[in-house]
Amino acid sequence: MSGGGNKNILIISMEIVVIIVIIAGIVWIMNRTSSIPPRYTTITAPASTTPPAKLTTIPITIINQGNVWVTNFNGSNVTELSGSGSIIGTYRVGNGPYGIAISPNGNVWVTNFNGNNVTELSGSGSIIGTYRVGNGPYGIAISPNGNVWVTNFNGNNVTELSGSGSIIGTYGAGGEPGPIAISPNGNVWVADGVGNNVTELSSSGSIIGAYSAGGAPGGIAIAPNGNVWVTDFVNSNVRELSSSGSIIGTYSAGSGSYGIAIAPDGNVWVTNFKGNNVTELSSSGSIIGTYRVGNGPSGIAISPNGNVWVTNFNGNNVTELSGSGSIIGTYRVGNGPYGIAIERN
Repeated sequence: MSGGGNKNILIISMEIVVIIVIIAGIVWIMNRTSSIPPRYTTITAPASTTPPAKLTTIPITIINQGNVWVTNFNGSNVTELSGSGSIIGTYRVGNGPYGIAISPNGNVWVTNFNGNNVTELSGSGSIIGTYRVGNGPYGIAISPNGNVWVTNFNGNNVTELSGSGSIIGTYGAGGEPGPIAISPNGNVWVADGVGNNVTELSSSGSIIGAYSAGGAPGGIAIAPNGNVWVTDFVNSNVRELSSSGSIIGTYSAGSGSYGIAIAPDGNVWVTNFKGNNVTELSSSGSIIGTYRVGNGPSGIAISPNGNVWVTNFNGNNVTELSGSGSIIGTYRVGNGPYGIAIERN
């Protein structure tokens, strides 16, 4: 009897040891899992179809807020949201939609980076036309006269289209032209990825000048006073130029300074792709605040009421912030959201 009792005690002791080992293993695994770094730290589109990482932001034209339009690079479509963030529709465009702009008549223009063309949509999302441009169409902006300007990143030039899609001209604009903005006087400003500068063109396409913009100029925006603001992705800062191209100042922003837009009050908002946040600067370049958004913030647009809309490329969503930087909402869109524009009411 006593020998059997000892055997039972031994078996129970071994079971307890096994349970303790299992529990210890679970705790070890949980601790290891909690230390795993985030899965995505860079753009995740396939290398063969990803737009160049050096210039990766979309120029934004601020207009009276209506619906919000977003290009989904990996989905080859665009999403239309209401002002409250609900999806109105998703519309097919070309291959690799990137830049986006809205004309005064409400039509939506989209560059298709991998298709070497531009798609024009009606305000209801139907395709009006698809027009051939250069190699690797990237940024897009609409001039005061309604003409459409497109940078061709791989073609090292800029194409000007009429409002009906016919080519007016093709003009040199440095190496790897990307983001583009048009000043109130009709001059065209283009970020140059090879020379790390900004090229200014007249409304007829002739080069007025090329000005230093730091390393890897990305987003570009023009303030009401005519000054030109350019983000520097590599150095994580923003450069302000006068309308004649002279440097006014260089200001710190966040990690991987990316998209840029100017609010009605003159403050400057910058997306920081690597930092997953946005920085708000005063018109004199001082930091007002840095606010958390989603994963891989890229394009940015600001409504006249001061709300800030940001595309999160790696999160497949859009974040809306108040003018004080608090999150109003995060809204699901398509795959790889990049460009964003807001239509007038």
